[in-house]
Amino acid sequence: MRNYKLENIDIEDIELVLQKIEDTFEFRFVSNELINVTNFGELCDAIMNKITLEHKEDCTTQQAFYKLNEILTSEFGLDGITPKTKLSKIFPKRERLKLIRKVERKLNFKLNITEPKRIYTNLLLIFFCISIFSFFYDYKIALIGIGISIFGIWITHKLGKELNLNTIGELAEKMKRENYIKSRRNPKYINKNEIEQIIIDLFSIELDLDKKELTRSALI
Repeated sequence: MRNYKLENIDIEDIELVLQKIEDTFEFRFVSNELINVTNFGELCDAIMNKITLEHKEDCTTQQAFYKLNEILTSEFGLDGITPKTKLSKIFPKRERLKLIRKVERKLNFKLNITEPKRIYTNLLLIFFCISIFSFFYDYKIALIGIGISIFGIWITHKLGKELNLNTIGELAEKMKRENYIKSRRNPKYINKNEIEQIIIDLFSIELDLDKKELTRSALI
């Protein structure tokens, strides 16, 4: 069976995923440290070798849920929260951004669980494309249009209130994946059994890859 090749993916996209991995596990690769890595398994091993914290057999998703539950109970007076509790119930639309920011301050990291309505983003992208074509007629108008569309995309993403997750359980999984160390009860320990699956999840989500393709023999 032919091995899948990650080399078909743009190197810049792979580097962005590696930056997310570095952020979630709080380490940094030095220049050319991965130059001899040839497959996905070696990449996972290289990441594991950078994480020098002690192993502890526990569930980080569960700890992330407990952190959320504690904040929502103490700050919002909510109780009876379960992994299946809807985020729309916790963060009603009128006060959604304000309440999310309050939780983020307690967690000390961004959750990134809101986005603008798709129609607004699509309209701004269309306007951006039209502005690009305007270079053939009037470069000043084109530059103004590009500036307006870029600013519009930025502001709609900043102020967008649509949730991109459904439940508290999904949010706890996202916290584990994107802020692993900060989601744990004791940041001095990790569960090494979770690490490779998190790496696979991040590559799959960020690069839109089938997890079945991300075998240890997949070529880079």
